[in-house]
Amino acid sequence: MKKLVLFAGIFFCVAWIVFAQFETGNSLLAKFEEKEDWVKTGKNAWGYPFAGGYIIGIFDAYSGILAVPENVIREQVYDIAIKFIKENPERRHEKASVLLLEAFKKAFPKND
Repeated sequence: MKKLVLFAGIFFCVAWIVFAQFETGNSLLAKFEEKEDWVKTGKNAWGYPFAGGYIIGIFDAYSGILAVPENVIREQVYDIAIKFIKENPERRHEKASVLLLEAFKKAFPKND
């Protein structure tokens, strides 16, 4: 029984590592652009909400190092992120978290 549990644990750990990947600017943009399908038909229902959650999660994680006005709304944060990715096609292969942090620092610079 111990061997079975050990084998199962190792199997699931290895499987998790194999399927892990980073979100890139390309993949995030593709998911976000599924918005029209998601709104109209509900198809591809996971892509757009995932992208929106990812963007807000990165924004929230770094908001302490940004000078964010109190009246900023979620759609503005999406616009800043997507605009930066679209305007930098040569960097879309990079990690989305790196691109988003740069976009947010540019949009909300903190004066130290």
